[in-house]
Order: sequence, then C-alpha cells, then structure tokens
Amino acid sequence: MIGNLAPLASDGSPFVSPCIFPSGVYLQLFGASDDGSVEFHVTSEAQGDAVKEWSNNDWVLMAGGGMVCEGGKAGDWCSLEVYCPGTVVVPNAGGTGNCNVVQGVIVPAAMNGSFDVDLDEANPVLTPLKDGYWEWQTSADAKSFPNTGKGVVAVGDPGHAGAHLIAVDYPLARFARRMPVIGNQHFNFTIPAIEPKIILPHWRTKVTVHNVGHAGLVVGWYLSVARVKTT
Repeated sequence: MIGNLAPLASDGSPFVSPCIFPSGVYLQLFGASDDGSVEFHVTSEAQGDAVKEWSNNDWVLMAGGGMVCEGGKAGDWCSLEVYCPGTVVVPNAGGTGNCNVVQGVIVPAAMNGSFDVDLDEANPVLTPLKDGYWEWQTSADAKSFPNTGKGVVAVGDPGHAGAHLIAVDYPLARFARRMPVIGNQHFNFTIPAIEPKIILPHWRTKVTVHNVGHAGLVVGWYLSVARVKTT
C-alpha cells in the first residue's frame, strides 16, 4: 500500500494552500473560443473599435487572465464585459401565451399570457437571492446545474426561483473598462484571492479594442477559468 505522498512540514503537519476554485473543476487557460471560431487577438490599422464576442460550451468560473499589446498609443484602450442576450418573446394575440412581460422581466403564465417564450432558446440570468421565476437545471427532473451544455430552463417557484429571463440584452459584468494599451506591454489580471465569477454558456463575452487613429496596434488576451470538462 502506498503511503501519503503529500509534502509535510518539519513537524509532520501537512502543507495547506488556499484554492479559489471548488472541488470538481479544473483550471484552463484559453486564447480562443471553444469552437475555435474566435481567436483572442486584434490587429487594428485605423481609428475605430474592433469587437470580438463569443460564448462557451459550458459554464465556467472566470478568475482572471492576461493581455499583451504592441504599438499602442495614448488614447488606445481595451474593455472586457459579459452580457446575457435578451430572451425572445412572441406576442400571443389570443391571450393564451405561456408568459407575460413586466418591465422587461418575463413571468410565467398558465396559458393565459400575452406572449410566448421558447424555453429551448431562453437565456437565464441567475438570481443569487433566489427571487426569480425560472430555474436553470440539468433536465426536467434533475435540479442541479448541468456540468456541460446549456441544460434546460423550466418554470420555477414564482419569486423564489434561481433565474430570471429578460426580454432585452442584459449587462452582467464589466471586468475591464477602457484599460489603456500604450506601447508594448503585458498585463496580468489574475489576483490570487479573487472570487471567481460564473459565466453561463448562454451568455456572451465581449472584448472591445479601441484605436485612437493609427496603424500597427496589436492586442491579444487570454482568460483563466475553471470548468468541469476541459477537453
């Protein structure tokens, strides 16, 4: 039988190191979208904004990342934000819809609503206070978060559920706002004690690179996340 191979201090006690991630997820550094269609770099030769957006295949815990730039001038900047695309609703003229919309929030209806929503295409916004109307879960029967994929959206206990559906694009976080990219630099945005932010596969991550008006600006970035499946 193999004994404990973990390193021990001189007094025999084990070394303990803090981990910002929960058990069951694995670190991943990535510089492109999961499907490879979006590479995390921009080359800009003229004034204006270059925008790249993507979604992940599964939920991830974002903890940081880094950025490099070449040829930046004063006035150049880069921003990173995450938003939830609006869930589409369709008017139901007969008043037999499965939902209503109240100040942009989609509320379930017992087939007497003014709108219909296709829950297979819905984009949930999590509600930490459990004051939503919908649930995001693995399947109709399994209430846990899906480890991979988009799972399902189902009607929850009104006012006590874990997610909202919003009928318009909804900003969730702006992790970097107009970070100056001047000269040739490397930026490390990973902070050891940060609380990772969950990013659902329904959400969109958006990077905007602004060129004040010159040639030769190059910006690249990578993200540090944890996820259940890394392959």
